[in-house]
Amino acid sequence: PTVDGVPVSGVAKWDGDVWSRLGDGFNDYVLDIGKYRGDIVVTGKFQLPDPKSGTSRVARLTPTGWEPLGDGLSSTGSAITSFEDDLIVAGSFQNSGTLPVNRIARYDGESWNSIGSGFNDYVADLIVYNNSLIAGGAFTMSGAVPAKRVAVWNGSQWATLGNGFNDG
Repeated sequence: PTVDGVPVSGVAKWDGDVWSRLGDGFNDYVLDIGKYRGDIVVTGKFQLPDPKSGTSRVARLTPTGWEPLGDGLSSTGSAITSFEDDLIVAGSFQNSGTLPVNRIARYDGESWNSIGSGFNDYVADLIVYNNSLIAGGAFTMSGAVPAKRVAVWNGSQWATLGNGFNDG
């Protein structure tokens, strides 16, 4: 793909005048971009060579190009944000390496960790609002706790935000 005639692969940067490549790009979709500890980070459907897990789907831009973060994700990441000095990624993935994370995971700079019980279905978006982490998506449960398509992390488990949302 190109933008204004400049070849880019999934991600580009705008300097106020022209578009340019941002690293070497990716082999598939980038679905979200953010910042984590001063680095540009992305998640999506793309795969990076990763000696630990064979795929990444989450990466940070370094001076030498894109590099995978930890053991990566087993499937697509759709949302990325920073929360309490950790990187949070959500999507349709079930694992990071061999660790079950159930569609949402926390990266502490060295390894991925689960956040509570995760969710029973796809997480589409994340936002930090009033120092709270909020997730939205197709899910209805977090472990045995009802979480009707929108949930807030209370520090130990996910809880439905308000009454949540009904189907549709």
